[in-house]
Amino acid sequence: MPAAYSNAVKSEWQVPPDAFIVDDPYEAYYASGKMPDDLVVSMESTAIRSILLVIDNKQMVECIIDPGSQIIAMSEAVCHDLGLMYDPQIILQMQSANGSISPSLGLARNVPFLIGNITLYLQVHAVQNPAYDLP
Repeated sequence: MPAAYSNAVKSEWQVPPDAFIVDDPYEAYYASGKMPDDLVVSMESTAIRSILLVIDNKQMVECIIDPGSQIIAMSEAVCHDLGLMYDPQIILQMQSANGSISPSLGLARNVPFLIGNITLYLQVHAVQNPAYDLP
């Protein structure tokens, strides 16, 4: 783990012991020691649905609901606006609709998302230049 990231994580607050933590399936697969296959994400055209969430107790962000996605992705711009740190060692190879493949920037762990009065701690992949802020 790069020193700058690991030092920053050590100074982070701790997740409450009774919190709802949603694990990242890619990180779990990666931790198993197997070499991960390329992740191919595609979906037929569907209506876009979105909700407003408070992220990291800082900012309300409109988020796209994509029930076909296996991960939570956030634009690099929103990650930086919120001051989120992401681990650059957890990288996804993501395929866009035009077939091009580009790497994600890293994984932000245990980011609090407030939905109504429920807080979920989600694992978020930072992505450079997507067509969205947060699906």
